[in-house]
Amino acid sequence: MTNADPARPVPTASSGGSELILRILSGLVLAPLAVGVAYLGGWAFVVFWSIAALLVLWEWCTLVAAGERSTVLLIAGAAVLFALLLASAAAPGADGSHSVRLVAGATLLLMGMLATAALAPSDRRVWTAAGIPYAGLLGMAPIVLRNDAQYGFLAIVFLFAVVWATDIVAYFVGRAVGGPKLAPRISPKKTWSGALAGIVAAVVAGLVVAKIAGLSDLPVVAGQKIRGRVVGIHIWRDSVVF
Repeated sequence: MTNADPARPVPTASSGGSELILRILSGLVLAPLAVGVAYLGGWAFVVFWSIAALLVLWEWCTLVAAGERSTVLLIAGAAVLFALLLASAAAPGADGSHSVRLVAGATLLLMGMLATAALAPSDRRVWTAAGIPYAGLLGMAPIVLRNDAQYGFLAIVFLFAVVWATDIVAYFVGRAVGGPKLAPRISPKKTWSGALAGIVAAVVAGLVVAKIAGLSDLPVVAGQKIRGRVVGIHIWRDSVVF
């Protein structure tokens, strides 16, 4: 007989069903929107990911900045937003100015980290400052990918396909199969069965997109995805969450 934790609510079928319905509804709304703005590119794409990054930053500051949330969010939000604007202007070109803009964006994130660390409570400075690169890079990466005139949209579709396939398959396989937990201390619901199924799904999704796009060297694509997902799992498991 397993030991029960009285402080932890017992999951029920209804709560699981509500979570699944919420995931499906969110996906039906957000997935077409994300693909649509990726196809449009330009400022629509930049605005979409800027909003996403600022929402992530707001949630992070709400969790870790306590009473200093408003001040920290104002400075951190400005740093993230200007970094994203620089990233959006960093289209590849022969003059090399895109690299300068990306370096400037990274410098802004660093300055924002230092400023927020100085304003945050002494026992939360590291965690508060860490939210800036977390939110900033989340927004900068897809913007930089989409900047490529030839392969930008394909790169974003590839990214979406791999991430969504991993998340969906890992969720359903993990719930259906169960088994040993991946990292009980960090996320009690994640299992090895779901993680391994997610790796397979990521490889398949990446290969499908690459095949449709007419890319060659499909075995290389598959190998890169397997290595990337395995390394990602190990990094995630080794993270220390307080």
